[in-house]
Amino acid sequence: MSRPQVALLPEVLANQIAAGEVVERPASVVKELVENSLDAGSSEVEVRIEQGGRRLIQVLDNGHGMDEANARMALERHATSKLHTTEDLFSIDTLGFRGEALPSVGSVSQLELASRVADAPDGVAITIHGGDLQPIKRLAMPVGTRVTVRNLFFNTPARLKFLRADRTEANHVSDLIQRLAVAYPEVTFKLMLNNKLQHHYRAVANESEYVERLGAVFGDDFIPNCMELSSGDEHMRVYGWAGLPTMNRGNGNGMHLFVNGRWVKDKVVTSAVRGAYRDLMPRERFPITALFIELPPAEVDVNVHPAKAEVRFRHSQSVYGLVKRALAEALEGIGPAAFQISDHETEYLARDEAPFQESPHSTMPVELPDAVSQPVEPWQPSYPPASKPSSEAGPRYSQPSSASAPPSNWQPQEQQKLGLESRASHFAAETLAANPSAHEEMMAAPMAAPPVGEPLPNGEPLPAGEPLPDDGPLGQAVAQLHGLYIVAQTSEGMVLVDQHAGHERIVYQRMKRSWDEKARVETQMLLMPEVLQLSSSDAERINHWQPILAKLGVVLEPFGENAFAVREVPSLLASGRISNLVMDTIDQLEQVGEASALTEARDEVLATMACHGSVRANRSLTREEMNALLREMERTPHTGQCNHGRPTHVRLTLAELEKMFERR
Repeated sequence: MSRPQVALLPEVLANQIAAGEVVERPASVVKELVENSLDAGSSEVEVRIEQGGRRLIQVLDNGHGMDEANARMALERHATSKLHTTEDLFSIDTLGFRGEALPSVGSVSQLELASRVADAPDGVAITIHGGDLQPIKRLAMPVGTRVTVRNLFFNTPARLKFLRADRTEANHVSDLIQRLAVAYPEVTFKLMLNNKLQHHYRAVANESEYVERLGAVFGDDFIPNCMELSSGDEHMRVYGWAGLPTMNRGNGNGMHLFVNGRWVKDKVVTSAVRGAYRDLMPRERFPITALFIELPPAEVDVNVHPAKAEVRFRHSQSVYGLVKRALAEALEGIGPAAFQISDHETEYLARDEAPFQESPHSTMPVELPDAVSQPVEPWQPSYPPASKPSSEAGPRYSQPSSASAPPSNWQPQEQQKLGLESRASHFAAETLAANPSAHEEMMAAPMAAPPVGEPLPNGEPLPAGEPLPDDGPLGQAVAQLHGLYIVAQTSEGMVLVDQHAGHERIVYQRMKRSWDEKARVETQMLLMPEVLQLSSSDAERINHWQPILAKLGVVLEPFGENAFAVREVPSLLASGRISNLVMDTIDQLEQVGEASALTEARDEVLATMACHGSVRANRSLTREEMNALLREMERTPHTGQCNHGRPTHVRLTLAELEKMFERR
């Protein structure tokens, strides 16, 4: 057997190997070409694909274009206008920089590059078939660049057979255009699929138009169910929009994260986002976000992934802390906000599109929220995509200040809300000031719970015509449905409250506060200890977890063979089912593991315990108890969601009710 010899790879083969790293699928080609268009200062980008990108990919832009010499050079490997020195490599402020995209794509397709600069009478067209350069042509065309890619992977059938169905590949391209539309609001994007218009995002002129673009990308429900955030300083900042905890998905595709305008999948930022939502939604669910991180280009390395989808931060802990803190403050500031019903969910009931004309006998005027009539602040992008962000540069669009509030005493604050209805209607500070001790009394003890099976009498209805006070965002209780839901009236409509979910969050937050202050949960000694008769395996489990159970407020003592007497329980859970509480808590501890039992497991365990101590279904409440629960929900952080991430209440405005009854 002859000894293998080292030799240089043929240029075509080297380009095909490079294409294997850069060009994974048609969406990869579109990404490279559109990023080149954005780096060229384009304000309009059009993408056309056929058969999922197999047959045709075409990207047209109105950027500054290239003359013949630069167009020729652009098709050479490692030829770029974006890097010139080693220092430039560590301070990249453009989307592309390697000079590999065009030659790599040209080696596995039939590529035509046509471009024209402003001072040239016509354009130049250069064609490559499988890496072979064809004769150069002159043609009439507008200023800008047009790249046409036909028969992708025609000469690499092994790559071609791994492509998915046309619809799947087209969806990847569609997702890419949507991400770019979020990151570059000043650019018009158009996507044509098989000669049919798929997306057309026009350049936005102000903030309200950008919010409409977000709604077009994320869905109509996102606009009334998102919060705006902005935090940082002149060196590093994060801003954008994030959905309420009840606005979530089963995968991370809704998490759009951008670093200096570049869409990335970064573990540090993803971990920070999920950490901020950790006890507000189920672990297997993911929030919907459009978050932008801006920092000096020298502080982030974008040259760590072939597709540039990952980055490395110089100070990753600072980035993690900033993102998590900004989201946490925004989540604190939403008050008792829960899922909002969007307009399209009630429109199907309205058959008459004419404006509602109030009859002369109507006595129920429709009051529009103040935020609807407020003028929108002028929107201005801060810097073009291809220019360096500096310490003086602001965000790509103006950012209203994010409101946050102390978790233990939520107070109304001034907060600009994108010209939309506020998701947490603020109430007057005098309401709390009138009885300053009410909050402390509510936090000191749980709601009184009657013995199981002994419902409390319902309160008497208010006399007809008596005005109903509106003490807070959740209004005043008027009825209880099936022992499950509280119906409350507000100045803007009505609220339906899940009494168990709301009280569960209150109990959970109290237990967390007790733990934070004393590193253990406040306990209450039982007058009559409850004896647990267990199997030998369950008795072994209790013996193992007994020290940690004591820190969580469950104090047990051996009481014979395979039996334990429960002496103390968390004071907030004294009326719950003790046996279920003990075994469910142990199950939760075993799921998260011993090493993290008192740190990462704390929230999960306390959530399980709080579920046992909350007011249960089929529990009748008086009007006073219902209003006490509503007021406490308004004062407690994150009461828009229960410990499992489900909404605790849903709002219906008068306008939405009128649509249901075809009154407008």
